[in-house]
Amino acid sequence: MSRLPTGGSLMRRAERTNWIVIVYHWSPLPPKPNGIADYAAKLNMALSQHLDLVCVNDNPFSEVPPGIQVIDPMQAWRDAPADVLPVYQIGNNPDHVGICRAALEWPGLTVLHDLRLFYLYEVMGLGPAHFEAMLIDSNPIMARVRRDAIIRERRKIASDYVCFDMTGDLLRRSRLVLVHSHYARTILLRHHGAAYADRIAVLPHFAIEPAAAPAADMRARLGVPGEAFLIVTSGFATRAKRFDWVAEAVAGLVARGHDIFWVHAGAERPAEFDLSGLITGCSRLAGRARITGHVSEADLDAWLAAADIVLNLRFPSVGESSGTLARAMALGRCCIVTRTAAYDECPEDAVVKCSPFEPVAALDRALCALIAMPEARAAFGRNAQAFARTHLPVGAFAGRFADLCREAVTRAPPGAALLDRPVAGDRAVLGSFDPVAMSAAALDARMPHAFVPARLEMYQDGPAIRVEAIGLDVAKADEPRAMPT
Repeated sequence: MSRLPTGGSLMRRAERTNWIVIVYHWSPLPPKPNGIADYAAKLNMALSQHLDLVCVNDNPFSEVPPGIQVIDPMQAWRDAPADVLPVYQIGNNPDHVGICRAALEWPGLTVLHDLRLFYLYEVMGLGPAHFEAMLIDSNPIMARVRRDAIIRERRKIASDYVCFDMTGDLLRRSRLVLVHSHYARTILLRHHGAAYADRIAVLPHFAIEPAAAPAADMRARLGVPGEAFLIVTSGFATRAKRFDWVAEAVAGLVARGHDIFWVHAGAERPAEFDLSGLITGCSRLAGRARITGHVSEADLDAWLAAADIVLNLRFPSVGESSGTLARAMALGRCCIVTRTAAYDECPEDAVVKCSPFEPVAALDRALCALIAMPEARAAFGRNAQAFARTHLPVGAFAGRFADLCREAVTRAPPGAALLDRPVAGDRAVLGSFDPVAMSAAALDARMPHAFVPARLEMYQDGPAIRVEAIGLDVAKADEPRAMPT
């Protein structure tokens, strides 16, 4: 079911000057506890000045600018005019499953907040053959090694989330793709080819400067003890944010007599990373660390404003950018990042960068120096705030975003999605079956390994029915699957 308009209305309208684009914006929105929801809410405020904007969300009480309509996804499919441009915010979590499916069916402008997207496709509910096809399309060599463990044994390892880049279908189906760093664009082109070079745009993550009370007032309101040196981390507690490094570095500082307090302003994901267990397992962090759980934007701003140091570590990075880093820079905080991926694109005088090699030692050195030199912390904070104000204002971001929307409507998507693209002549004869005894299990047992069927064709063969599958045999392998039990 494709919503790609036919005819020339998009092209004719794109030739007009001062043209207002009609945009259907698919994204999580507050009160959903999702960082991209907060991002989209801020973007909507600015975009509504440039575009004819409609928000697509299944919660009619989502937070939107005054006068902006919220419609549910089914209404968007059913009632959208032919010249609407869909815009999709794609992150790597279950809140984006429906949005990703829509992006593959109805091509538009896709904003990729994460590369790889392995976890998104993992929770999308694809059948084993479809997921296998995605693995093979992403990384044929590793797929041969890992596909049985991932699909049949449900046994994944951390490197799977880095080795398999599942963004190919979105690139094939999008009119334009927007990423927030040159690193992300480089990785996509390296993996998927230079043919996409004119379809991937870079627009650095915007920063909004919150109104904040003096840091001393924030510390008092939030209960930070005494004159403690406050280190703040934020967002969902995931393994890639390297809290193991943070805990070891902070514990080392405490052991040497520093008055340190560490606050994580965000929610835990215990199944992915047990941050509470890490903290309680380190005796030196007793009374020196706190996890707030999910916080409102106002409270997040308060924690960031109160911080002496904001830590925003990532390793490994899969090309993501950090909205909380941009927010902390806009607040004039001294920030420490990992010298990797998009974070290495920050100016050297605006953030402190630590190597991911011997990371605890590097982090310890940086923290010790910044604790001893408050004037250095202040200088990094001033430079960060100046960079955020001049290079990351949301108004300029929205203007450029609107220009990309106008460009996107003039383009057709470059290709079909992997799972919708039968290959000419790719046909597997499953065999002849008794019409009474024929079943889905019997057909599946005859399906060649790694064959992704697009449709089945049936022919009369005497008293039997001959069944052939037409589809995409990614691996070109002919070994049969194991008989189902």
